[in-house]
Amino acid sequence: MTREICPEDFAEASRILAEAFEPIFLSLQEQMGNVFQAFYPDPATNRGENLRSHYEQYPDQILVAERAGKMVGVVTYLLDSKRRIGTICMNAADQHTDEKGVGQEMYAAVFERFRTAGMKYAQVSTGGDSAHAAARRAYERAGFQNSTLSVNYYREL
Repeated sequence: MTREICPEDFAEASRILAEAFEPIFLSLQEQMGNVFQAFYPDPATNRGENLRSHYEQYPDQILVAERAGKMVGVVTYLLDSKRRIGTICMNAADQHTDEKGVGQEMYAAVFERFRTAGMKYAQVSTGGDSAHAAARRAYERAGFQNSTLSVNYYREL
């Protein structure tokens, strides 16, 4: 079951996001070297802060997945009514659950929200490194087909 997030959900949703993004931040640190700290000064709390910020701006655009009354996933999204594009943002399934299909359930719920809001297209962005491999597979299973490659460069001044 998916439902909109409640303020009482923030601690658990933040934990799920932080744990899921830990290998991603380790990979980014390895790739970015010395500049990583400037862009991600506190990666352990970064996802929770981003979740709260998203909620403050778009309180109705965060869903959580539950199984047997326990939160097992979280997904944030944005609606661009002018361009009619829905964007899946931060999302993660609980690393400690044996539940299968959590991501697909969340994406299906978000796609339904997109359709209801009149969106014509859905988009999601992810990394090309090995830490994002599971995310890329999940997005492809959810029906995302077209992709573009992007590279970010960093340097110290």
